[in-house]
Amino acid sequence: MPTKNAITTILAVASISNKDKNQDSCAVVQNEEASLTAMIVADGIGSHFAAEQGSHVVTESAASTLAELGKGSPVDLEDVFRKAHTHLKKHVDDHAEEIPADVDWANAFGTTLLCAVETRRHLLL
Repeated sequence: MPTKNAITTILAVASISNKDKNQDSCAVVQNEEASLTAMIVADGIGSHFAAEQGSHVVTESAASTLAELGKGSPVDLEDVFRKAHTHLKKHVDDHAEEIPADVDWANAFGTTLLCAVETRRHLLL
């Protein structure tokens, strides 16, 4: 029997690729304290160097930001994306020496990030 604070959700996530290496990353976060469930999907841009790293970095950042929200904390998706962007910029800086000379650093670790957050009253996209 579900508890009073149990979260029920309609969100699910999966990723599959026809490529040798799946450059996408995804996660589901259930934060009972903040009464939310989140679906996070990052699509590694295949034409970019190390896109799988970029997608992993932003997924992990978004997941940890949402998992750390406490009771009564508002869900601020702009903050989630801002933190993910900051983590990705740091990752690019930390791994700049790995980028081949013929690759523009601005086209390295390319990814997109999508988040859907379900609370008791809202579905935020």
